[in-house]
Amino acid sequence: MIPAARVEHASPGRLRLRIVGRRGQADYFEAVRSRLAQESSVREVHIDPRTGSVLLLVAASADAAALLQRAAELGLFSVTATPTRSDPDPWAPLRALGRLTEPGAAASGPLALALLAGAAVQGWRGRWASPAVTLTWYALQLLRDGKRGP
Repeated sequence: MIPAARVEHASPGRLRLRIVGRRGQADYFEAVRSRLAQESSVREVHIDPRTGSVLLLVAASADAAALLQRAAELGLFSVTATPTRSDPDPWAPLRALGRLTEPGAAASGPLALALLAGAAVQGWRGRWASPAVTLTWYALQLLRDGKRGP
């Protein structure tokens, strides 16, 4: 049976896969590395059998879906789900601020607002180096993680 792979991250020129069912099987991952390295669109293949990870560095113009289909044809793995978006939206946490007052908003919303308020106060006091930046970072992480939800 062909192992199932999950796309962990995809961006232009980079694709990270996780093959949990074959974790720890060095021979399998070496076979994956050698077979995929022969593909014309693949520049480098990095494997980590301990974690079940395969990192593909590909030509920026490469079609990731075609490459994953080729891997399935070779019997290496089949992808169970592909990400709907290859590049994350860096403004998504800020857009989430507008949804904090909606009914059913994540419980982390008020905490994120408090952290942003603290960051504003620290910034106003001129403490940009650590407190304001750190508080803003934590607030944005809460907003990002709250968007995923349970």
